[in-house]
Amino acid sequence: MKLLKLFLILISCQSTIYAQSVYQVEIPFQSQSEVDDLANYIHIDSINANNISTVLTKDELKDLQNIDGLNPTIVGEVSTAVQSSTGIFSLFDFLADTLEFPTRDADYHTYDEVNVELNKLVKENSKHMQLFELGKSYEGRKQLGVKISYDGFANELSKPALVMFGTHHAREHLSTEVPLLMIQKISDLMKQDVDFRDLMRKRVIYVVPLINPDGAIHDIKDGVYKFWRKNRSKIKDSKHVGVDLNRNYGYKWGTGGSSSNPRSSVYKGEKAFTEPEILSVKKFVESHKNIKTMISFHTYSELILYPWGHSKSKIAKTDDQKAFVEMANQMSKWNNYKPMQASGLYVASGDTCDWAYGEHGVFCFTFELSPTAAKGMFGLGFYPGDEIIQSVVDANIDPVVYLLENTAEPLKVLE
Repeated sequence: MKLLKLFLILISCQSTIYAQSVYQVEIPFQSQSEVDDLANYIHIDSINANNISTVLTKDELKDLQNIDGLNPTIVGEVSTAVQSSTGIFSLFDFLADTLEFPTRDADYHTYDEVNVELNKLVKENSKHMQLFELGKSYEGRKQLGVKISYDGFANELSKPALVMFGTHHAREHLSTEVPLLMIQKISDLMKQDVDFRDLMRKRVIYVVPLINPDGAIHDIKDGVYKFWRKNRSKIKDSKHVGVDLNRNYGYKWGTGGSSSNPRSSVYKGEKAFTEPEILSVKKFVESHKNIKTMISFHTYSELILYPWGHSKSKIAKTDDQKAFVEMANQMSKWNNYKPMQASGLYVASGDTCDWAYGEHGVFCFTFELSPTAAKGMFGLGFYPGDEIIQSVVDANIDPVVYLLENTAEPLKVLE
């Protein structure tokens, strides 16, 4: 009884739930240069005809309204529940990691469920899989991953490797599901397909489904989506929270398509690699020279993007440029996504693939998963419903296998 009383006191006194709003906004534009300029302030969710649609916080909207010549239109307002602790300790804070997705999206995996599933997969496939810890998040959560190779890992670093990362951005939960469920797909293929099994004797796959666990947990707290994009680091000398992890990589960092304003959803950080979540990616890639190809999963718009993102220029190495185009075109035949240079959408610097290729020569592709831009307008594409999960995984297994087949020597696709 005393414990129950303490439980009730903690709930009533230590935590409060209040509502804040995000705004669904439409912004007209006349040229691609205007789109690229806007990418210095906000995240561009989708582009349709001559309008950009996006979801903005109150602060971001205010900043945008202060820019001369812009005419943002508020299309809708979404109220999100936010938890606030009024004391040193909150029971809700203590239980935060166990909170679930909204009931309608129960098939999505929470942070804890991701880790349980990874451990389960490794236990069931112990001859072919190993669990590893990529690093830890700002709030100290483990970034767990699985390595896969049919004959084990005695000669791991001598085998060409593909690495797949999910969920740099908190609200992009489908980008957790695809790499996570891809592990089971790969396991099934090794059991069923002799040719694939032989390929996996000569390859390694690294999969880290959840790069940004703190942000992902925050986005579903209280069972209400927050449209949260960044991680949860505390910004020095600021009341604001979070850095856009996909603007914090070092190659051409801060050269366009990111913001120096801490309250922006595309805040790039004070300098490159300030965030532990991607510093762990950096260290992992640098210590695994066998990594030759990479997929960074994001949502949404059904695109296959390749470098450069920071520049409209093509890759200087002509054969590499041709290989990127060829590989993107081939993979698009299976998932029906649109292949394009990343900056063709809008300029963005400090992203994963520019860094992976620019610094390490890794052939890296960003997969922007379903739904299409038109179906995902005004941020709705970040929460497409759990019924979409399996079909998106199925659509992307063939592109993954193709990339794996060409991981040892990507330029051979030109022969």
